[in-house]
Amino acid sequence: MRQYSCKAEDDMKSGNCTVTLKHGYDSIDEYTVSGSCHMEKSDGSRSVACKTYCGGAMTAYLIAKRPANNAQCIKNFNYRIEQRAKNWFLVRSGACLKSSIQIDVGCLFDYSVDKVSSFSNMVEDEMHSS
Repeated sequence: MRQYSCKAEDDMKSGNCTVTLKHGYDSIDEYTVSGSCHMEKSDGSRSVACKTYCGGAMTAYLIAKRPANNAQCIKNFNYRIEQRAKNWFLVRSGACLKSSIQIDVGCLFDYSVDKVSSFSNMVEDEMHSS
């Protein structure tokens, strides 16, 4: 599981998030990464794309947002998961960039999680393959 903590954007910042990689909600094995997001512009609109560290996964999917009653972030409208080549990204845009929110993302691999030696190795491997 990937747990994104995103702060509300102001005029000077890109609405960046930190991501904590976990084996599950109750996992004590965690690894936190900062700076995995980048700003994108297309047709005059801005979005922020954040790596999911789900490289090679069969799919990545949205699990939940917190607070659940956040009306500025609407699933598949201004926050979603996108596949680009073999990588998956959490993409936020519009009003969702101006909202502080936590978004949980899952990855489905075709191998056991036990085969991943450590989250730090996974992040390092994915950073070098980008």
